Amino acid sequence: VEEMNKQTQNMQKETRRMLAYTMFLHDIGKPKCYLRRYSKLYGREVDSFFKHNEVSEEIAKRVLQDFNFHKQERREIRLLVNEHDIFMFITLEDDGNKFHKVLSQELIDGYIKQFDNVGDGRKLLKWLIKVGRADNRAQNPEMTKDACKMLEVFDSMLKQKENSTMNTAFQIIFQIISGILTIIGICQKKKWKMCAIFSFNNLIVAGMYVFFGRYTSAFVAGVAMLRTLVFAIYAYKNIKPKLFWLIIFELAFIGVTILTWQDAYDLILMFSFLFMCYGSWQDRELVLRICYTIGYTLASLYKGIIGIYISMGVEIACLITTVYCLVVHCILKKQAKQKIILEEKPENIEKDN
Repeated sequence: VEEMNKQTQNMQKETRRMLAYTMFLHDIGKPKCYLRRYSKLYGREVDSFFKHNEVSEEIAKRVLQDFNFHKQERREIRLLVNEHDIFMFITLEDDGNKFHKVLSQELIDGYIKQFDNVGDGRKLLKWLIKVGRADNRAQNPEMTKDACKMLEVFDSMLKQKENSTMNTAFQIIFQIISGILTIIGICQKKKWKMCAIFSFNNLIVAGMYVFFGRYTSAFVAGVAMLRTLVFAIYAYKNIKPKLFWLIIFELAFIGVTILTWQDAYDLILMFSFLFMCYGSWQDRELVLRICYTIGYTLASLYKGIIGIYISMGVEIACLITTVYCLVVHCILKKQAKQKIILEEKPENIEKDN
């Protein structure tokens, strides 16, 4: 209990109390399970307490009702009491013992899924590590040093998984925000507004990649941000950008593709960038939206091939929006203008007569 209290000083009072009672109860069933037997492993007689965890849980089930714990808290304490010895059967390497399990991410995932039946599996596993650590530290350090080492590796792997899960969640949020900004930009009728929003979006994407340590992707997003910013300035002044800018940005995308080459699928993404770059450079709205339609189609295909399905969904949403704007702002608008011209022609003929 003292060793547990050292680990839980910064935790909530209710949690500290639960874990303290867990330590008080986790071996309380040992007297009922005591057996002196011969051990083949040690080559001598040893004290055995087989299934003492189950007996301890039964005792805990009876006595916890007298200590003012909520029903869910009692369930969680009972689980910790029952499972407190699982670390005795986990090793860092295969030792040939059929009762031992080798520590792996799949093993950790299995425990989390199992504990989810009682409460928050991840939280309960973290608490169980504290139980195992306190249990081992209260004994002879020479006898428990290997178990303590394994516990620290177990704890480290669980934290890595938590960080990975958190990063994935942040990436999904960033991708959704990026998709919304892109759709807003696509819907703009004026090119300079569209490019300005795209530039701001690329700035956010570049920052996201820097945050996650993906610097090559951050560089690509940075080039895309500079491209759309330059083209936005030219569009605002109602001037077509010089060919020099198109060549510079196209070569930048080609260069990044060559430097980070992994397989032939990278060409799909490269051509996606090239089409969008050309569309942003020229000054015809119809050509711009056609280029972006091709670009988003290729980007969706690439994300689907490499298995980034959430990002693929965002690209498909942008593609649908682009096609809609292409039809509404360009094709139907052009047809409407032609209809107006045809309707005005008879009036002009009458006036001439």
